Amino acid sequence: IKKIKNISMKEKISIKPNVIKEISIIAKGDMRKAINIFHNCSLNNKVITIKDFNNLYGYLSISELKRWFSICCNDSDNIINIIKEFENNGFMLNIQIQNIYNMILSMNIDDIIKIKKFEKIINIEQQLFKGCDNYIQFMRLSFFIHNIFNN
Repeated sequence: IKKIKNISMKEKISIKPNVIKEISIIAKGDMRKAINIFHNCSLNNKVITIKDFNNLYGYLSISELKRWFSICCNDSDNIINIIKEFENNGFMLNIQIQNIYNMILSMNIDDIIKIKKFEKIINIEQQLFKGCDNYIQFMRLSFFIHNIFNN
């Protein structure tokens, strides 16, 4: 985080603290990756906001993830619509996985339900690594969440 702050000061590019945090999460300690992400975000901007970052990297904000999760749990008629919206905006499920795990961990639900969700997410993540379609995997996860909370 400190290195990115130093680079942004030297380059005279303002970067919001929440963007630096997201870069560090995605880079997972890889400084070259963090610098590359920073560089890509700064190409056309003198101020890097979380919106710029999210749009560039297909990353959903926590509020967008919560909206998706709420629709999965409570509004099955709109699951397809929100997934199409995410697809049209280039949001990739594999990038969202860690935040989905964190959301589930923080929920006040039975541990058995959490384990079932984690097993499904692991399976979906494996399918994505094998090259399976993002849209289909997003659907699988969304309807799985819907069924767990409505059956």
